[in-house]
Amino acid sequence: PAAAADGADADGDSGASGDGADVAAPPPIVAGNGLPPLRFLYDSEDLLDTIQHIEDGKTHRGILGGSLWGLIKLNPPVPTPTMRQLQQRFSELCPQNWQVGLDDAVLATNAEKDAYPGERERDSTLADNERFVEQELARGRRLASEEYIPAIRSYSRTGVPPSLRPQLWRLMLGLPRDLTPAERETYAYLQETVESVELVTDSLVEMDVQQLADSDHYFPFEEVMTNVMLAFSRDGWILANTTFLTHRPLLVKNSPQAQA
Repeated sequence: PAAAADGADADGDSGASGDGADVAAPPPIVAGNGLPPLRFLYDSEDLLDTIQHIEDGKTHRGILGGSLWGLIKLNPPVPTPTMRQLQQRFSELCPQNWQVGLDDAVLATNAEKDAYPGERERDSTLADNERFVEQELARGRRLASEEYIPAIRSYSRTGVPPSLRPQLWRLMLGLPRDLTPAERETYAYLQETVESVELVTDSLVEMDVQQLADSDHYFPFEEVMTNVMLAFSRDGWILANTTFLTHRPLLVKNSPQAQA
């Protein structure tokens, strides 16, 4: 099903006492519209439960000769990279490398809290911070003008200044640096489709956005993200270019051969 009530068992049992006596099930929790609250089609717990039940019918032995232990008994086991491999793979995350949006924000916050032992150390650190931000902004603007994708992707590994993110993210995705009139018209058309056609998955899309909110009371980007995701779900290009489908399309156009 596209949605299920929270707290319901997978096999549909409503609940019973441990000694076999029938116990009345508690009333289902309902939302403001009188419908059971939605849950995702599957979440991380469902995925873990599925992996735990994978069996190949063979008896496998661990490194020391005993049976495999742990929640997930896959053989061969999923290869886990070593610490050295992780350090090489993510070398840009080394603490010695400053990160845009992280180190500069921390330094500025510490300056406001007077976290430095003296005024000289505070001024010196803020000067280094300002020089770092200006340097990264200048480098980002130069890369945006050159539009060389590999260099932009390498630059983004240590953070992108907020003012350059729209342009650089578009370039990294192989799009023109600025929005085109055709893109604006397409998005407006998809928004009109959202208003005129309601899909059964709309509630799941809205719930997915709510899971990303950093506050249950107010999240300034919730409406924008919801509108974008709903428009994305109406884009026919996505369906036509999807390699794997989770299910057959619910709406199909009859071909002339089928009608004949």
